[in-house]
Amino acid sequence: MRIVSITVEAPKHAAWITSARLVEEVRAAAVPRDELAHVYAGVRPRGFGVVVFLLVPLDQAAATGCRLVLTAADALGEGWTLGTVRVWGPEGLS
Repeated sequence: MRIVSITVEAPKHAAWITSARLVEEVRAAAVPRDELAHVYAGVRPRGFGVVVFLLVPLDQAAATGCRLVLTAADALGEGWTLGTVRVWGPEGLS
């Protein structure tokens, strides 16, 4: 498994949308082949948006994470932007 962290910039008109709502949409976007083990979102320290952390399988972790977050953002409306994507491997988890 890998941890994928993705910053997501929210449009100012959507600042009221909570991190929990984004997590719900990510879970709704996941299909069994994604093997999404966990998702967490927290408010960014500055600006509008959140940081999303996903625990997904090793193969294509960044692609899977980005697809899930993009699908979730599309469900929440226009103006959401993906920012930095980071991936940590299993060696960093022990």
